[in-house]
Amino acid sequence: FPSHEDVLKKDSLFSERDYVVYEEYGKYGFLFDSLRITEPIYDEALSFSGRLAAVSLSCTKNSCLYGYLNKSLQMQINPRFIEADDFMNGFAIVSDSSCINGACKYGVINEDGQYVILPEYESVSQSGHGFWIAEKSKKFQYLSHTGIDLMGKTFRKARKFYKGIAAVAQDSGWYFIDTTGRKIHDGYFTLVSDFVEGVAQASPQGNLWGYLLPNGSWLNEPVWLAATPFENGRARVSREEKVMKKGKEVYELKSYDLFTSGKLVPVD
Repeated sequence: FPSHEDVLKKDSLFSERDYVVYEEYGKYGFLFDSLRITEPIYDEALSFSGRLAAVSLSCTKNSCLYGYLNKSLQMQINPRFIEADDFMNGFAIVSDSSCINGACKYGVINEDGQYVILPEYESVSQSGHGFWIAEKSKKFQYLSHTGIDLMGKTFRKARKFYKGIAAVAQDSGWYFIDTTGRKIHDGYFTLVSDFVEGVAQASPQGNLWGYLLPNGSWLNEPVWLAATPFENGRARVSREEKVMKKGKEVYELKSYDLFTSGKLVPVD
């Protein structure tokens, strides 16, 4: 059974590898480089994310208390959280309040276990560009890593940023903003998607779809009854077109492959 010093030496020698969670008789421990470095003493254990892993030594029938273990196998952040996510870029979303009947309140901690965003939100998620999306009383706002409201306004809905652009909704509908909260185009949309491969699906009236670029211009105008997200530079779109059948003009559903260059190719 290796010492902590041996583990740390191996960690520096094999930095591309990570600790692996194993289970034995309903308890969890960690392996490193195929070596068993802890006994299975944890009621719950997540994989390491960066330098820390969420673990629990005390689970009841209804809940667990989570803390964070460091790679010297010491409890760096003592167990006090009802819910504990992985660390990403030095921060983790946690809840230290009762989650009975959906009453969880979430905040964000740093690797010292200190709150940088207080646990007073119904939901918190990372948004990119150093922003967090936080929900309180069914309103969403963008916060900094220190909990500062970056735009001084709330939204009915809010999406993640992509290359400095995010979709948000008010009672008037969906629209896109930059990182200052400025609306980057005219009008509103009934439905929008997240940006995928640099393009977002958008529907002004909810019946026809088009594709928007991050600068607010259309890659393809909203003329499609059906439109899929882009995958590997290609999306499938469909619309009704007039065709001649038995000497009569009728409408028929036609499908195309749309490329991020704007090129359309009919689908047989």
